[in-house]
Amino acid sequence: MQIPLAIVMRLLIDVAKEAIYINESFLLIRIIALALSVFFTALGMVFMINMNLIQNPPDGTVKAIGKVLHIEIGKMKLIYDISMVISSGLMSFFY
Repeated sequence: MQIPLAIVMRLLIDVAKEAIYINESFLLIRIIALALSVFFTALGMVFMINMNLIQNPPDGTVKAIGKVLHIEIGKMKLIYDISMVISSGLMSFFY
């Protein structure tokens, strides 16, 4: 199910990118666009989690680990994200 959904989402993103024009020369407009994108991404994740829809692999992993360890998904997501940042920092340091 993830492959057909990815194709549909790619098409929707391409349509939205053509339909919405943002003048990138104004900093305030860029900040507003950033805030809106973060808000709508979070809102989409809330809907996907609450309705048990197909999730992208990292978020599905977080949900599965949280379920096994009996940790709330919000706390588990924070732990997972912090551990990924630390591990990528350590790998880049050693390599």
